[in-house]
Amino acid sequence: EQAVAHAAAWDDAPFPPARAAEINRLAHDYYATLLDTGWAGDYLRDRLRCTTVSDGVGYAPPGWTHLVTHLRARGVDDAELLAGGLATTTRDGRLIDRFRDRLVLPITRDDATLGFVARRPPAHQDGPKSLNPPATPLFHKGEVLYGW
Repeated sequence: EQAVAHAAAWDDAPFPPARAAEINRLAHDYYATLLDTGWAGDYLRDRLRCTTVSDGVGYAPPGWTHLVTHLRARGVDDAELLAGGLATTTRDGRLIDRFRDRLVLPITRDDATLGFVARRPPAHQDGPKSLNPPATPLFHKGEVLYGW
């Protein structure tokens, strides 16, 4: 039944699985290049007591539309951003980044990025400590263990 339900999710998706994976790879690469532009890189190295971190760990900068703007410039449309769980809409209908000013960890399987989990800065108390990705055609919470 689960397999049928997952297959049906692709019927309503604005992209095929390969395109979804490609968009997540673009986001993954974007976040990774920003790891040391904010607090996240130093925080992670301090927490892990190491000098290097895994490839793909990244940082979502503060601001409303950094990732949205980056991915739109690479041909990703709004429907793809929403369906992939990378963006959300405001009350007035504008598209904004789902993750802002957060350490971003990719959730992967077989070298494909399925989604992202993000942690807020430790000094901030507003908002949830960790944000999981929403259910998407690629990611279904409870079916993928982070780090496995």
